[in-house]
Amino acid sequence: MNFNFKHKIASKIGLLIRKFLYIEANSAIERIRRGGGRIGQNVKFFDVQTCFIDPTRPWLLRIGDNVSITRGCVILTHDYSKIVLKNLYGPYYGEGQVTTIGNNVFIGMNSIVLMGTTIGNNVIVGAGSVCHGNYPDNVVIAGNPAKVICTLEEHHRRIKEREIKDAKQCACAYRESFGNNPSEYDMREFQHLFNDEESAYFKRFHDFLKDC
Repeated sequence: MNFNFKHKIASKIGLLIRKFLYIEANSAIERIRRGGGRIGQNVKFFDVQTCFIDPTRPWLLRIGDNVSITRGCVILTHDYSKIVLKNLYGPYYGEGQVTTIGNNVFIGMNSIVLMGTTIGNNVIVGAGSVCHGNYPDNVVIAGNPAKVICTLEEHHRRIKEREIKDAKQCACAYRESFGNNPSEYDMREFQHLFNDEESAYFKRFHDFLKDC
């Protein structure tokens, strides 16, 4: 079995998996909406089966447009730790707060958004973060507890500065793994670095590969 055939089979399997996950994610979104939760357009669960979206009070959940929720994330609208108080003091205290995620937000893998949290617009949440409180617009947050680590503008500048280095590293790693150069499709996320536009860093894909 040659490499190209294996690549085609792997691509078809990947496509089927993505379709299945897309259907699962849409079903989860509709369940939340039926429970009164507000979810905007173009909300993506990259692996909804590993995520936990609080089912106890879905009407307290607010998620804006263009939100990406990755593998293993937890989003809560309640806090059952009050059971410790009940066992010690007797009364069963009620609780429940609105949890809000703004527009254009990315929530990194295995992050937790606790009850009552508000995440602003245009926010990146780093992997493994525990979010509690109010976070402003246009920032990157990370940690436990999650804190603002930089503005989105600062993050954009850093990503832009290291992009060429990342592209070369991806191409070199591909070459080491397979013994030949990656195709333009394999490097499609870096496409704007090597095209015919005046702003492109490399004029041709071949020039990019020579420089790696």
